[in-house]
Amino acid sequence: MDVYDVTGASIIACNDVRRFVYKPDARNLQHLKSDVMNADTELLVEIARAFWEDEGSISKEANLTGAIKNVKLRNQLLLIHKKLGIEVNPYTDRVNQMFGVYVRRGNENLLRFDQIVGFRDSIVTQGVNVGAPKRSVLLGYLDRERALDQLSLAS
Repeated sequence: MDVYDVTGASIIACNDVRRFVYKPDARNLQHLKSDVMNADTELLVEIARAFWEDEGSISKEANLTGAIKNVKLRNQLLLIHKKLGIEVNPYTDRVNQMFGVYVRRGNENLLRFDQIVGFRDSIVTQGVNVGAPKRSVLLGYLDRERALDQLSLAS
């Protein structure tokens, strides 16, 4: 299966993607087809990356969260992350009726997230780091943690 990186809006690309999504009438029943879920790692990485680029957020303490309104799709995202070796937990935002994914803390897991999925061009839209690239916030956090670890080892 070929993987393409679409960086602009294209009706042709959107229609092509729709071939891989099972889309019944009810919005909460949409999910990825089994051939997509069983695809090569390269495609799974792109699906995870698209989710994080669009729905993901990062705090100044590098809390990575992303939420959607579809619980089936969220559960498939949890499985994709597991296949990629990235530890995630589910959460539910009952106020906004959203189902989320939280990347588990730990420098190794956050580093693995950055190396495998990572952020490309997305920008922080709220909070202290508004306007900053999400990837620079994550790397800044990891750099600070690495420096603290080195200081504690030197002591």
